[in-house]
Amino acid sequence: LCPAAVLVPFLQPDVTAWPHGDALPPSALRPGLHISVLQAAPPPDAVQQHVACPLALLRCDAFARALPGTLSTAEESTEALPWFCWLRVPGLDTPGGTWTPWAPAATLRKGAALLACGTPFGALCPELFLNALSTGVLSNATGPQRALLLTDARCLPGTQGGPVLALAPTSS
Repeated sequence: LCPAAVLVPFLQPDVTAWPHGDALPPSALRPGLHISVLQAAPPPDAVQQHVACPLALLRCDAFARALPGTLSTAEESTEALPWFCWLRVPGLDTPGGTWTPWAPAATLRKGAALLACGTPFGALCPELFLNALSTGVLSNATGPQRALLLTDARCLPGTQGGPVLALAPTSS
């Protein structure tokens, strides 16, 4: 799953469901588009590149409803922010692979420890952004189902849209 904002320039000119539809098929993207996913590989600072296939572009309605009251439209166009691209990366498929456990954002409480991963736009400068990690706490959440999380994690510019993972509390 990755932010779809970076794919907006590659939408077919006749796509009418953008930006208010719920989902778009891969055919909504221009033919010949090549998407690569970078993965850190040994030795240190090496990068492995994998071809990714878009499966769908999906709009998170709860996230879209949370945005208008939180971001100034003068700062950033919010049209693409609630859209995500579901990718399949055949080079990273594992036989009998497992899914990462997840929980709805509504189950998180203020003060929960978070880990933000700055990978989505890492291709712009892999030496700086690939697998950049920041830790922080959940400062607040807003919107339907608490879809927009606010954290004090200090993230590098260009890493917006990355996954946020809740850290399990450690026993003392």
